[in-house]
Amino acid sequence: MPLSYLAASPLLCFAAACAGDNSSISCRKDGYASTLFLAGNSQHKVMLDRPDVCDLGFEFIPDATSPTIGFIVLPPKELGLASKSTVHRASFLSGEVRKIGEIPASAERRGVDSYVYIFQEGGSIYLNTYAVRKDRIDLSPSSLELVIDGQVCTSPETNVRLMNSEGDTTCKGVASASFSNPICISHSIQGSTITDRAACRELERTSSNK
Repeated sequence: MPLSYLAASPLLCFAAACAGDNSSISCRKDGYASTLFLAGNSQHKVMLDRPDVCDLGFEFIPDATSPTIGFIVLPPKELGLASKSTVHRASFLSGEVRKIGEIPASAERRGVDSYVYIFQEGGSIYLNTYAVRKDRIDLSPSSLELVIDGQVCTSPETNVRLMNSEGDTTCKGVASASFSNPICISHSIQGSTITDRAACRELERTSSNK
């Protein structure tokens, strides 16, 4: 059964799950590989060296200037806390396809070329952003951290951090974070600073759903 994808409304599709039109993509298993065909045109195709693409599904994100060129996102073969989705740059005109990187499997797409990954580690919830370029994937140096449990070093002001030990002699000020009174930290190449809780509103909603 073909797997179809509507380029006008990007989403992850599975076999017989999406209705197609002239911009749809069909998927065929070819031995140890999978072939994607654009709009049923046997000449406009790319081949991926995975036989499970038609079963697991995929996401095609076309360029704004050409519906035949874009990114193909493949889910991991097995799901887990550290699972990664692979991202390929593909052209259905030339048949060229190449892997440009990976993103966390649970990352959420925001816009055409940006993914947001929210996860919890220890007493903090983090938000990282990945930018998908034509030849690579960049992890943004700017991120957010919502501390919901622990002691936060608040001084020096550009080196705010969650304290891992009581013997931190460089810390000049300490604040306690809790689920009911969290602390929002903004990280960038300039340093880490405490910022308004409104900036971490999405992370607070995530913590309340846990």
